[in-house]
Amino acid sequence: MQIAPKTMTCYMTDRLSESLRNRANTIAEIAVTLPLTDRQASVLHSISENLVRQADRFESPVAELEEDALDVELKNARRLSSVRRRQEVFLPSWAESCTALPNCLLRSSFWSAGSSSREARGSVVDADTASDVSSHNSEFQGVRVTFSGERLGWFDRRVLAVCIDHYREGRPLSAGARDENDWIELSFFQFATRMGVQYSPSGHIATENSLRRLSSTSLSVKNSTHTHEIFQLLEVSFGEEGEPGLERRASDRLRFRILAPWANLYGRFGWTAVPHTAMNMGRGLKTWITCFYASHSAPFPLDVSTLHRLSGSSLAAGAFLANVRTILEDLKTSKDEAVAAESFHIAKTKKTRVGVTAYSVTVSLRRWGKKKK
Repeated sequence: MQIAPKTMTCYMTDRLSESLRNRANTIAEIAVTLPLTDRQASVLHSISENLVRQADRFESPVAELEEDALDVELKNARRLSSVRRRQEVFLPSWAESCTALPNCLLRSSFWSAGSSSREARGSVVDADTASDVSSHNSEFQGVRVTFSGERLGWFDRRVLAVCIDHYREGRPLSAGARDENDWIELSFFQFATRMGVQYSPSGHIATENSLRRLSSTSLSVKNSTHTHEIFQLLEVSFGEEGEPGLERRASDRLRFRILAPWANLYGRFGWTAVPHTAMNMGRGLKTWITCFYASHSAPFPLDVSTLHRLSGSSLAAGAFLANVRTILEDLKTSKDEAVAAESFHIAKTKKTRVGVTAYSVTVSLRRWGKKKK
């Protein structure tokens, strides 16, 4: 059997996962069939469970179903991760009030908090005009995210969320190529409505520019067992209405489709159902902080310097810490359960040099989303 080079890593890790599970099953069977002492059986069960945990690490993030799997089996499998049945690949399922986003992107500068001037102004046009085209790296919790293209921000995250939400109810992701039946077509008025904003000419242009940025962005996600390459986040088409210089109208049409490799970022514990209210909180740093902590279900201390680096903010360290404190105070007093913080604690850690003090922040969440790790 010949295997394409770009799929070789996934094939090898899947085979390793299968081998580990077979060994775990064999040991578990020995533990219950042979005449062993309770201690011996307990040791074998422990070994079996450890092998299963190792297999989970190497397993493909996209759950595989039998070709004749029932719809109810597909529905149940989608509660945990993305799923493949036959040639069709589906994203997980999530509540209508949320958007499903990969943790690796929520915990990186993929959607940058932006420059200090953008954070201060916070308008659609200022925050989402074209920026530099380059390659960026962001690493956190054993996952490295490398992306190239124009720098993306809070508005791009909202635009992509609208596109992703069209796959919530079970539409399969696109296989690409020349299939013309998997495009999703909307008017710009309908797109603005799905985003929860009022249609405007400036918003029209910002949405169009954002979709172009997203379609030209490539992404690589690497952890200890897998490397996933996504050469295009989505495909988009505007037709004649999207040509530069032509008058924009609310009735102008756009088409888009998200490609199947995107499902590799939605493995078990690899994604979060982020409430729409968290996506829409403020601009720049505020919405980034909210979405970052939405992807965690337990409080943990994190160096403020690390948070600063991950956010992509260009604010000075002191101004960044002050902004974080203000944002967390707002979340602590929020009446919206979807974006509320129970408490937070900012503590001095150590002096890195004379006159300079490092800080860490710990945030306890009240109730933010599900399926987190």
